[in-house]
Amino acid sequence: MRSLTQSLFAAIIATLTLFMSPLALAKDKIVINLQQDPLENPASACVALQLGTGLLVTKKADVTIFASLDGVAIANSTENDNLGSCFTLSEMGTLNPNPVPLTQIREAFLEAGGEILACPLCWVIKYGDLPRSAADLVAPNNGEWNPAQVYIDSPFPLLIKADKVIDY
Repeated sequence: MRSLTQSLFAAIIATLTLFMSPLALAKDKIVINLQQDPLENPASACVALQLGTGLLVTKKADVTIFASLDGVAIANSTENDNLGSCFTLSEMGTLNPNPVPLTQIREAFLEAGGEILACPLCWVIKYGDLPRSAADLVAPNNGEWNPAQVYIDSPFPLLIKADKVIDY
């Protein structure tokens, strides 16, 4: 009787392990909702991008910055010259004395595998119309434009499928 119970228990554990393994190996899907205008408040964009880069590098998570409201300026390449600078920490945890341009922080996020999607309604409200060309958008993937960067469809699937949503 005892060996039957042990065998049943072992079978249950093996079955759970079989079905749980893909879940355990799946990457976290994290969405950082950037609502603050990086032209007026670069600190929010700096923190969001640096947090996203950290999650990409250390946790190997899938990280998407969803730019909404005035945050869409982070995805607009025509605003590059107007973006401010960010303070960063050294590897030792001390504040670097020289701020880094926000565009450089954004590029590090994109190069680490992050994605920036802009709310189309928010873009139209801020800029009057959707981007006319790829040149209007920040280009992820080493300069190769991704047409999904300005999220044309509803953002609901992005947010519903996310394991975590962080607001800035």
